[in-house]
Amino acid sequence: MTDPLPLPSPFDPAEIPLPYPVFPYAPPDLRYAPPKPRVWPVFVAFIIVIVVSLIIGGVAMLLATLILNGTGILSDAVALRHSLEEAQRIPAVLFPVALTTSLTLLGAALVAARLSPVPLRARLRLTPSSLSFVGYAIAVLGALAVSQACNSLINLMGFTNSGTLKLLDDVMRHLSRRDMALALFCVALAAGVAEETYFRGYSQTRLVERWGPAWGIIITSVLFGILHMDPVHSSFAFLFGLYLGFVAHRVGSIRPTIACHIVNNGIAVVLPGLNVDFGGRNWDWGSLAVSLLVVLLVILYLQRRAREQVEAVTAVVSG
Repeated sequence: MTDPLPLPSPFDPAEIPLPYPVFPYAPPDLRYAPPKPRVWPVFVAFIIVIVVSLIIGGVAMLLATLILNGTGILSDAVALRHSLEEAQRIPAVLFPVALTTSLTLLGAALVAARLSPVPLRARLRLTPSSLSFVGYAIAVLGALAVSQACNSLINLMGFTNSGTLKLLDDVMRHLSRRDMALALFCVALAAGVAEETYFRGYSQTRLVERWGPAWGIIITSVLFGILHMDPVHSSFAFLFGLYLGFVAHRVGSIRPTIACHIVNNGIAVVLPGLNVDFGGRNWDWGSLAVSLLVVLLVILYLQRRAREQVEAVTAVVSG
């Protein structure tokens, strides 16, 4: 009987020194993590979204102004500027223009997700979360508390009578039922779904994988604030984005943050539309303290839920 032929080895120990013996056809070395994703597509996509949104929104606003005032207004720059400012106060113009930004964000997120080998729902964190119905309600309560805390700070600092927030408040207080329905669709539903899908689903997921949770959430929130293009509104969006980013990271899904975003924006439409107003420095100081306490309790709850989820998975694997 002849000796069996030796099997060729794909490795040469002399050229690839390893701390353990190399066997023929051994499984790949799993000690080395796969390369982290590139982050430049996140920033390139964001710039494209901003540019496209500005172009589409500007063209739509100009067309609406020409339809309302006629083409002759183009010959008077002062009158054209005034007409453009007045067009921003018309719900039938303002809300569809805002919708174009939401559609741009959603389209960018879907295209980017399609280019990834990871399934779309998993890539955008659209899979179910670990939260129950009560957990969703608590997460939404935390979002409303963050929003109220920001509103109280804005009132206490005297920033309520200028900028985008003042414009939106003026428009919301004079809505017909039809305009309110349009606002709920464009500002609450469409914006909530699109912005969460793009920022917490696409951008934050990639940034967290590359730079870790803290920097991933912070940078995504900065981009979220920049999108709103107003010093006061952007600051509020940044703080709101920090909370939403924390929720999405802790529960592993953007479904709860979509719910948070929709409810928050919906209330921002309905309350001014019903002329419901809370004011006064005493109210603002009190609501600020209560809101911060609620936010803290919600964060602790979500931390505990995340820890319980990890312990449950560990028990299943080890058992």
